[in-house]
Amino acid sequence: MSSWRSLILRIGEKSPEYGGVIDFKDHIDACFGAVRRELDHSEDEILTFLLQCSEQLPHKIPLYGTLIGLLNLENEEFVKKILESTHKSLQDALDSGDCNKIRVSMRFLTVLMCSKVIQPSSLVVIFETLLSSAATIVDDEKGNPSWQARADFYITCILSCLPWGGYELVEQIPEEIERVMVGIEAYLSIKRHVSDVGLFVFEDINKMNKLNVEQDFVEDLWSRIQDLSKNSWKLESVPRPHLLYEAQLVAGKSHDFGSIICQEQSNTPVELSRINFGRQKHEAELKYPQRIRRLNIFPATKIEGLQPIDRFVVEEYLLDVLFYLNGCRKECASCMVGLPVPFRYEYLMAETIFSQLLLLPQPPFKPICYTLVIIDLCKSLPGAFPAVVAGAVRALFDRLSELDMECRTRLILWFSHHLSNFQFIWPWDEWAYILELPKWAPQRVFVQEVLDREVRLSYWDKVKQSIESTPALEELLPPKGGPDFRYSLDDGDKTEYTLSKELNSMVKGRKTARDVIIWLEETMIPINGLDVTLRVVVQTLLDIGSKSFTHLVTVLERYGQVIAKICPNEEMQIMLISKVASFWKNSAQSTAITVDRMMGYRLISNLAIVKWVFTPSNIDFFHTTDRLWEILRNALNKTYNRISDLRKEISHLKKSVVKAEQLAAMAKAELEGAESKLMLVDGEPVVGENPARMKRLRSTAEKTKETEVSTRESLESKEALLSRALEENEALFLCLYKNFATVLSDRLHETFGEKNLDHVGGDLEAMAVDEEDTPATETDKENGNSKRNVGYAIGEKEQWCLSTLGYVKAFSRQYASEIWPHMDKLEEEVITESVHPLFTKAVYSGLSCGKQPLAQDACFGAVRRELDHSEDEILTFLLQCSEQLPHKIPLYGTLIGLLNLENEEFVKKILESTHKSLQDALDSGDCNNIRVSMRFLTVLDARFGAVRRELDHSEDEILTIGLLNLENEEFVKKILEITPKSLQDALDSGDCNKIRVSMRSSWNSLILRIGEKSPEYGGVIDFKDHIDACFGVVRRELYHSEDEILTFLLQCSEQLPHKIPLYGTLIGLLNLENEEFVNKILESTHKSLQDALDSGDCNKIRVSMRFLTVLVFYSYILRGIIVSISCFNLDKRSSWKSLILGIGEKSPEYGGLIDFKDHTVTSFSPLQFLKP
Repeated sequence: MSSWRSLILRIGEKSPEYGGVIDFKDHIDACFGAVRRELDHSEDEILTFLLQCSEQLPHKIPLYGTLIGLLNLENEEFVKKILESTHKSLQDALDSGDCNKIRVSMRFLTVLMCSKVIQPSSLVVIFETLLSSAATIVDDEKGNPSWQARADFYITCILSCLPWGGYELVEQIPEEIERVMVGIEAYLSIKRHVSDVGLFVFEDINKMNKLNVEQDFVEDLWSRIQDLSKNSWKLESVPRPHLLYEAQLVAGKSHDFGSIICQEQSNTPVELSRINFGRQKHEAELKYPQRIRRLNIFPATKIEGLQPIDRFVVEEYLLDVLFYLNGCRKECASCMVGLPVPFRYEYLMAETIFSQLLLLPQPPFKPICYTLVIIDLCKSLPGAFPAVVAGAVRALFDRLSELDMECRTRLILWFSHHLSNFQFIWPWDEWAYILELPKWAPQRVFVQEVLDREVRLSYWDKVKQSIESTPALEELLPPKGGPDFRYSLDDGDKTEYTLSKELNSMVKGRKTARDVIIWLEETMIPINGLDVTLRVVVQTLLDIGSKSFTHLVTVLERYGQVIAKICPNEEMQIMLISKVASFWKNSAQSTAITVDRMMGYRLISNLAIVKWVFTPSNIDFFHTTDRLWEILRNALNKTYNRISDLRKEISHLKKSVVKAEQLAAMAKAELEGAESKLMLVDGEPVVGENPARMKRLRSTAEKTKETEVSTRESLESKEALLSRALEENEALFLCLYKNFATVLSDRLHETFGEKNLDHVGGDLEAMAVDEEDTPATETDKENGNSKRNVGYAIGEKEQWCLSTLGYVKAFSRQYASEIWPHMDKLEEEVITESVHPLFTKAVYSGLSCGKQPLAQDACFGAVRRELDHSEDEILTFLLQCSEQLPHKIPLYGTLIGLLNLENEEFVKKILESTHKSLQDALDSGDCNNIRVSMRFLTVLDARFGAVRRELDHSEDEILTIGLLNLENEEFVKKILEITPKSLQDALDSGDCNKIRVSMRSSWNSLILRIGEKSPEYGGVIDFKDHIDACFGVVRRELYHSEDEILTFLLQCSEQLPHKIPLYGTLIGLLNLENEEFVNKILESTHKSLQDALDSGDCNKIRVSMRFLTVLVFYSYILRGIIVSISCFNLDKRSSWKSLILGIGEKSPEYGGLIDFKDHTVTSFSPLQFLKP
């Protein structure tokens, strides 16, 4: 490797190239000198290699950014080429949805900005492009909210750049970056909160209410950035080598990076059903997955002293190294150990690796990759990391009852493999207490499965020796011994023994399968029947194949036809699997391998395997062993892999067909061109070309045509196979879920009744472990001195249900891509209203689409069921509750909105009654009734504009007419006329003071004095109240004084430019109701700006540009009120009255929990982002 390559690659490391010392300045100086010398000879190679290192070693980006900054001082053309390549790479990544390349490129650009290579404004343009695209995606009208995963990813990219360049951006362009931050805050206020319960590693069933308020990843990152901002953008985890050269870098030219274009938005589904939404949401999450889901398994004391943002940065480093160096285990471990941070991070490193190993729905790489990384880290840090890993294992073991079933399986496989690399050494005596637990306790099952896997990786005696310190654990070891061959001795049925011996001699005598079949048909089946024949054949053939895997494959290849002849249908295939399981009852591994091989040779169908797993003799073992689930997983995996392979082959053949068509067309054109050169001699055609060449051209044309036809036929054949495979796949999942529903139905009703897991109390509380109290991770537990609670209060029936539901969710999640296309049929045939709600919840949690269908939800479900019988009673009671419990009006409004989807006539009656009630109140001057009715109508009216207050449920807040988007001005005046002094006093002393005052003020003074401590605004500065008041008055006067308002508003914007953000927000609100007026403002501004450019009026140009910038910004964040509805499945026996009355309270009807989403609530999002 040449000198400059090694210097670039090893910069920032303790390497021989740099004398084994880490000094950023010395490293950069040495690397800069070597690169500068070679630049004239190897420019293209250096450019390519430098960009590759920046992409694949992103934890060194600050060093590469500084190096490029120094090169920019001497060779601007070279740096321009770097920027052009980076621009092309970023645009290609955006077009293809390459998340890692987008994220790393953004970080690279941020560091280049810090090194004065690109202009800060260019970076902000990229931020705003991504921000605008994100806001459009989550817009219900213009975007497609099901693709919010992409929008969240764009926002994450912006936020993740700020630790590397936030300080410089705030220092150089504070207004622009503040605009971006306000935009992100606006996005967070309108996006849907992401809480995919089905993707949580821990299932703390007694803390579901906690999950509902938990921050999602974007919100969490935003809070960390906010903390960083409050700390003046100072953090320890990001090196800032450019500061060492600040005096030099300032002299360099900052380049313009150019604009980017985000990927076109996917179309919103035509039918906005939950299934269509779920399909697209799943597709988006596959393409833009969340990078990490933190486990938080270690106590805070282990990582104390770290800023929240430092944790995020170190996680980014670790995930980058794992992603880019996953194929180089030694290099990967070396980089993970040597991150450029000044603090220890072993615990954070272990938690990050385990979070990836247990990431749902699937880890980025195969679990074996993380096993090797952990092994190498234990060897690289022998004094520290093994103890940390042990602490993680203990922490996870103590919370095993909460661990997702898929994660349990991964943990078992990892732990057994890890121990096999360290001589199976583990302090088993710490876990000896599990022998006192019932056989179905998750911790006992975990140890049992780990020991079984260890035996597979070694041998029985070796594993027994490893648990000598705790000999009692020997009872959890799998049985020692080989196959259960019943004809090894002549002490059983002599007839079967004789037949087996004869069959054995035929196989050893190399008789063909056809000879054996004839012998069976003539000698065995007529006399002994199919059952005996099957038993003898299976026992004999498996005994011959039991010596090794090769022996098994050979026997199945030669005599598979014999088995196929005996087992032509599913019923016989189920019997065959039972015989195999009986033969290998002492070896779960051999059972799984044999069944898998038989399925590979088409001797057993996947449907037969599914039905065998759910036979009565197997059902009772669902919660005590992984043996059955392993066989089922293998069958589903093989089916899925077969379909995946077909899709890949079809994709390849389609490309081959296109290529073959092109070659055939070219050959034909060349032949026709040669044939057109025929000449006429004496009236006879004579070939003008060489006859040999003509022959060759004809041959080539024929061959290319044959190749095209052959390739097209292969494509059609593969497409037919795929079509058949998809039909079989549909039948497979229908069979799987029908069997799950059948076996769960009676047991769930018997165990839990109609309850949801959120209502299951009593014994289930014993399995709950507080997430904030993880005693298993304390130092004493790491040393094996912890006190254990050996009780396990979950009964066998409850554990069976919990385990089986866990596997339902795990299979739904793992094969969601294959299940979604069949969801309509599944809902029609399996997931009906008759199935238990826990089963439905498990399916939909696994599919990550939220909770059950609306058909089973809470108050809405109860009211809808009773509507046909008690319509008048429900109507009266609902209106009474809305009037007498006004703090619950948002909840009742949402409930009525849901009812409106199914029974418009009923909702019309509600509106007629409300109209009559309001009219009577106006006639009689009943202020309270007017106020409550107006609030009720505000909630119901989906056409109201964006200026709404969020209703505070803890106070009886007064809503005034000035906040309502009413269309009847006379009606408003009538209300104002009858408002008594008492209400005015209440307004004077309440939050609505400035609104009342503003209603009596002129629009001129309100526009002029906005943002000031003026009498028009009660002498108080509150931007939101000022804008609300001004907007209400201007809107009323717009029809009478449009031209005057337009002129005055533009004059104020020009002559009071420090108030432009306020005027921009006001215009943004007006744009929601009167686009023509705003168009006139834009036309006037355009004309004014053009005149200023023509005349060279610098001040007017500058102010107009600022004005337009603010208007552009608010054009994409003012998107109105986002209504989010989520429902919660409750006991169907709850009365509709109690559900209506108790909505929003800690009532038994709602499981004693307050969760407005689950009680069915419309969430009104205030325009908190209207801050200049």
